Amino acid sequence: MIDSTILNKHYRDYILCFSIDCPLREHCLRWQVAQCPVSDVRIVTCVNLAAPTVRTSDCTFYRKAEAFRIARGMINFYHEMPHYMEIAIKKDLIKQFRRTHYYDMRRGIVPISPADQQTIAAICQKHGWKEPPVFDRYELDYLWDC
Repeated sequence: MIDSTILNKHYRDYILCFSIDCPLREHCLRWQVAQCPVSDVRIVTCVNLAAPTVRTSDCTFYRKAEAFRIARGMINFYHEMPHYMEIAIKKDLIKQFRRTHYYDMRRGIVPISPADQQTIAAICQKHGWKEPPVFDRYELDYLWDC
């Protein structure tokens, strides 16, 4: 079950699922969060149970209820790279993630999911950087927005 401190942080703004007959519910973050109601919240946003893929094994709202290693910040990301490589990698990262999102990830405002970490590593390798990307810090968290 999800830690209550994490739950309180996300309960108000997270899309919940109350489907008791969904085959994915035991491993779904949306369903698990919905099972731990917070008493001071009067209104919640929930999944429409009449939507076509809801309550199936192909549910588009399904989020795995597992904590992942999330990266935050890229301030010292280019520190060891040659300047020409830094420019090429930065250009591709901005193209991939868009300028605002890239700078939010760089400042640590937006978490960098494991999938995004792999994308960043692939872009670095494409430009000849052999080392794994170095992010400012790591934390265990759920993939709330993915």
